[in-house]
Amino acid sequence: MYKIKLSILLFVKDVFSPLNVIPVEEIKAFAIELKRFLDRTPIRLSLYLPGSILEAMVKYCPQEIAWIKARLQEGRLELVGGGYYDSMSPFFPSRLQSLQLKTHRQYITKIFQVEPSGYFNSSMVWEIGMTELLAHFDFKYTLVNDDSLQFALGRTTPVSGWFTTEDKGTMIRLISVSTGLSKAFTEEEPSIFEEEIQKLPKNDKCVVVSLEVPLDNALTITSFFTSLEQKLSLLDHQTWTVAHVIEQQMTEGKVNLVSALGSNLGLPAGAHSCRELLIRRPEINFLHKSFLAVHRYALEKLSGNDLEKIEEMLLPLMAPFFYRDLYGGKGMKNPGVRWKAHKDLIGVFLAVEELESFDGLRIEVSDYLLDGQKQVWVNNSEISMLIDHMRGAYLRSLNYKPSGVNLFNAMRDDGDISLGFLDHFVPNKINSVSGFQSAVEDRSGALTYPCDYELKREPEAVHLLFHSEQVFSSPETKHIFHVDKHFSLLSKHAAFDLDYRLTNSTYLDFKGYFGTELELGMRGFDSKTQLMKINGTKISLMQDVPILYPNAETFELQDRLLAWFIRFNFSQATRILVSPIMGMNQFASPLAVQGLRIFFFWDVELSALESSSLGMKIKLSKRRVLL
Repeated sequence: MYKIKLSILLFVKDVFSPLNVIPVEEIKAFAIELKRFLDRTPIRLSLYLPGSILEAMVKYCPQEIAWIKARLQEGRLELVGGGYYDSMSPFFPSRLQSLQLKTHRQYITKIFQVEPSGYFNSSMVWEIGMTELLAHFDFKYTLVNDDSLQFALGRTTPVSGWFTTEDKGTMIRLISVSTGLSKAFTEEEPSIFEEEIQKLPKNDKCVVVSLEVPLDNALTITSFFTSLEQKLSLLDHQTWTVAHVIEQQMTEGKVNLVSALGSNLGLPAGAHSCRELLIRRPEINFLHKSFLAVHRYALEKLSGNDLEKIEEMLLPLMAPFFYRDLYGGKGMKNPGVRWKAHKDLIGVFLAVEELESFDGLRIEVSDYLLDGQKQVWVNNSEISMLIDHMRGAYLRSLNYKPSGVNLFNAMRDDGDISLGFLDHFVPNKINSVSGFQSAVEDRSGALTYPCDYELKREPEAVHLLFHSEQVFSSPETKHIFHVDKHFSLLSKHAAFDLDYRLTNSTYLDFKGYFGTELELGMRGFDSKTQLMKINGTKISLMQDVPILYPNAETFELQDRLLAWFIRFNFSQATRILVSPIMGMNQFASPLAVQGLRIFFFWDVELSALESSSLGMKIKLSKRRVLL
């Protein structure tokens, strides 16, 4: 067997924790096993460690840190740079991208007295616009998957070596990473590894692989290094750091690689850019736009050290598990990840308000969602909400600041967005729980036509009035309704009123139901930490069984674990449909609770040109005793 030149880059990922628990034992095990591996073998390695992992190693593994310093001086190890929180740069403003790179680079220089020459992100995403930024920080190379380079070059044969790409007068080297061999290193079956080795071109070019060291537990870390050593023992090999590749090999030429999808993002094979996550997963898109809105708010109101403090607080919210369409603790399909993301973002927003000395009520009409249309953002000292008046004036978010929770944070399997106070008309021929549930879920009667809006201010309150003509069609008839939707908020309380006035604008009588839908990002219902009451009576909820309750005058929900409570008081008795929103999890079965759908609805009979008024009062608090 001919001698294979090999460059191995090992990396670890930040471990998601809702309570910011550092996996100390796993990090210790990683540091110890890395040392043992390099002490047993003559291997040269490149290594990428996110800032939080580096911090933990400095604190808990001082001997191993000293050992790493020595190996760096010997040339056995190379530390590769990147984002402090391993962020996917294309998603974020240049200021924050720069801060990620600067913070990580400075920390490596401070601890190890070396400056990284290579850039890496565990998602392996790339966009041509990153070239100038990386060149500014004096990065000499970055790594991209070989299949992306193969596609850009129009080749059907394997691609190896390194290429150059240019943008805005700057250049960066793109080093090809063998995706097939990288995957084969993680396979248990030796034959798969041997097959990939046989596919490698028989030349003296260095093959680069990137391997994740799993931080699941000490056993998996030990198993990883044992397996790596065993596979390397099957090869006649010579190893080099990744930086050595560009020193010892000539360039393969230039390439116009505009973007590389990367890996482990939850995107289908046909996707071409990580930005498609913002299109395919609305929960990711909304977090992303909320993140950008908080940053814009900070830029508008703060400067100097205050602005720097806020931008540093934003860095952890750029972590990749908030922007991957994956289950478990790896992506936004996990309710815990969604809750954590919004809690931390609300915390940053509160810090901006404190530094700004905000007190009162703020209303902003802007393109919050960056979709080319404007939304109405309302904010007081305790709550904030985003009203999409171009789609029926439903709420896209309802943030309760004292608990750091966005109540409208469910996830729908159909890829549509979760929201609050989406209004519906439902035909009166429906008379079963399943019928009402289907009518609400398919949104065939949803009122989503654009609204005109009015803002009326008072010294301690504001009134937001939305006027629209909404169409409700059934196989038999078509009705047009004039709908007035009225939100009233105080400047300093977590409470608001919602009132409707419905007018039948056609010359046909209407008999049916009018209601409004909320999709709450509730956990799977737990009677020990959660409470539901209708008219003061506790209601039990089976995990996947909807309930329909008639003649409700009050409705209460509480989550003691997440410290929020909400109460609805209705101006006239309503029916309530409560149904869990079920979705897939990483194991496919059983289904996981991804939220709770609530539909308040009333019988409505309107003659031609007749009007009817309905309404409710909503109040939030951290504990039920307040009410």
